[in-house]
Amino acid sequence: MKRAVLLAGGSGTRLGVLTRANSKQLLGIYNKLMIHFPLQTLKELGYREILIICANLEQRNQYIKVLGNGLEYGLLLDYAIQGEPKGLADAFIVGEDFIKDADDVIMMLGDNVIIGQDWSKFQESSEAIFTYKVSDPSQYGVVIKNEDGHIDKLVEKPVEFISEDAVIGLYRVGNGKRATEIAKSLKPSQRGEIEIVDFIKKLNDVEYLQVHELNGFWFDCGDVDSLLDCANLVRTIDKRSNHAIGLEKAK
Repeated sequence: MKRAVLLAGGSGTRLGVLTRANSKQLLGIYNKLMIHFPLQTLKELGYREILIICANLEQRNQYIKVLGNGLEYGLLLDYAIQGEPKGLADAFIVGEDFIKDADDVIMMLGDNVIIGQDWSKFQESSEAIFTYKVSDPSQYGVVIKNEDGHIDKLVEKPVEFISEDAVIGLYRVGNGKRATEIAKSLKPSQRGEIEIVDFIKKLNDVEYLQVHELNGFWFDCGDVDSLLDCANLVRTIDKRSNHAIGLEKAK
C-alpha cells in the first residue's frame, strides 16, 4: 500500500505580509496554487492517498475548500492537525494511523516545487532521499554519497563546504509503522523539534537510503524571490508548450 504525507502547516514567516491572512501553500504560483505542485509530484510518483498535515482547524478548512476530498483530481485526500511545530519528522507521529498499514510511505514539504523531473528511474528505491545542487549549501542539509549511491555523510547547514548537494523536502521512507517507531524514538533537539536529519540518519542505520539527484528544477518557495522565480518558470512553460504543470482536475 502506497501512502503519502504532505506537510502544509508552516507559518511562512519569510514571506512577510503575504502569509498574514493566508497559508503559504495557498499562495499563487502563476495560474495555480503552491500546494497544487507538490500534490502533482506525489501523483506522478504513484501516490494517490495523501494526508495533508495542517497547523490548525482554520488552515484545514481552507485546504478543504480548495481541494475537498481530492477525487476530482484523481486523489484521495485526508487531513490532520499538528497543532504546534514539533519538527518535520513529527509528521510520522501525527500521521501514525494513516501510514501504519502502508509499506511504501513518502513525505513531502508543501512549499517544495519540482518541475520537469523524470521520476521513472527512482521507482525501484523504497527508501530514498533526493538532492539538488545549490549555490549556497550552508542554508540546507547537505549530503555526500558514496560510490554505491548511499549516504556517506549528512550535515545540517554546514559551516564549512563539504558538498553542493542539498537534501530537498522529499523523503521516501518505506514501511510506515517503522517510520513512526523511529520518529517516536528520537529526542527533540535544542529547539524542541524532532529533526528530519536525525530521522534520516537513524533510518539509514536500519535500511541504507539511496541518494537521488534531481535533474529537473526545484524551488523551495519559502521567500519572495524563490516564489517569483518559480512563477516565472511556470508561466514560461505554460505559454510555450501545451503541457500543463501543476495539479489538474482528472478527465
